[in-house]
Amino acid sequence: MLGRTPQAIRGTFDPGSTMRNGLPGSRNTQRKRARWKDIKIGTVNILSLSGKVEELIDFMEEKKIEILGLSETKWCGGGEKVLRLGYRLIWGGGREKKNGVAVIIRERMWGIVVEVVSGCKEEKIEDFLEILDNQIDDAPIVVMGDLNAQVGMGRTGCEEIIGPHGYGKRNKEGDCLIDFCRRNNLFVGNTWFRKKPSRKITRYGWGDKHTKTLIDYVLIECEYRRELIDVTVMPEEEFGRDHRAVVFKMRVGALK
Repeated sequence: MLGRTPQAIRGTFDPGSTMRNGLPGSRNTQRKRARWKDIKIGTVNILSLSGKVEELIDFMEEKKIEILGLSETKWCGGGEKVLRLGYRLIWGGGREKKNGVAVIIRERMWGIVVEVVSGCKEEKIEDFLEILDNQIDDAPIVVMGDLNAQVGMGRTGCEEIIGPHGYGKRNKEGDCLIDFCRRNNLFVGNTWFRKKPSRKITRYGWGDKHTKTLIDYVLIECEYRRELIDVTVMPEEEFGRDHRAVVFKMRVGALK
């Protein structure tokens, strides 16, 4: 899972789960499918986590979200603690109160997130993606967060990565992100579902231009394309002021 460039939380599902052993097309698919479960995972640029933890837990309870990735927490250092209702907060940041990432996990999902990675905001996206390439040699299933890139609507030459329902125009950072997806066999989940603009736009710029962009993404291994059920933006949720929460639903193996 990614935070705002260039910070990241890296996560993966338990390799021993039925998701890896019962994929569509395998001999075990039909037998395993009855044990599969749909779960919701979210990500949002929070623009400071201080004073928002309780509100985020309420949000996860209301929307039935199992894992919530957070960007720009502005918390120092790193650590974890147990919250109310059995949720666990894991965070990572630098020495100063800027940037930083975190994840809140429902109790039954403990053990899924395996690493927290933080960088500095001054790095270019190309450098950040190179760092991330080295971090995901073991191929995590999901990468998500504020990537500060626009992949746009064009699909020529990247049909396996960009779906038919993108938004806006591609920029240089978007090209870098597509190259990253190609190297790591990932696709951009946001672009594969027909949605009205308010369910695609993840950031609103409230300056003179009132810009509306899609820069918060869900990237998933192509192997699991059929397991991604939906990706949508929550336009009513404004935890990060100009950013909106992205929530996706995915089919995974039975949870213990």
